[in-house]
Amino acid sequence: MTPTPIKPSRAESPSKTVGEIEAAIGEGVARFQQEYMGRGPADVRARLFADTVFVRLLGVLTAAEQQLVRTLPPEKGRDLLKAVRPTDRDGAPGPRGAGA
Repeated sequence: MTPTPIKPSRAESPSKTVGEIEAAIGEGVARFQQEYMGRGPADVRARLFADTVFVRLLGVLTAAEQQLVRTLPPEKGRDLLKAVRPTDRDGAPGPRGAGA
């Protein structure tokens, strides 16, 4: 079953289209990546479906992280990246140097 994109009601957003809302979300996520991870993604796409937001980021791995992904088995590379990337208590990335 394919989700249907949401259509905001006039009361919620009288002047913004779904595309404008998706663009704003994408820009906010890219800005977050830049501020807290030190660099932004090469590409970001955001889509709204009903009550869910999907955000796809491309180009967020460093050259060293990309090499790990290429040389290690998938589960080991993924686990290593999770272990070394800083996160806050909710699992979201935090400022460099901060960790849970």
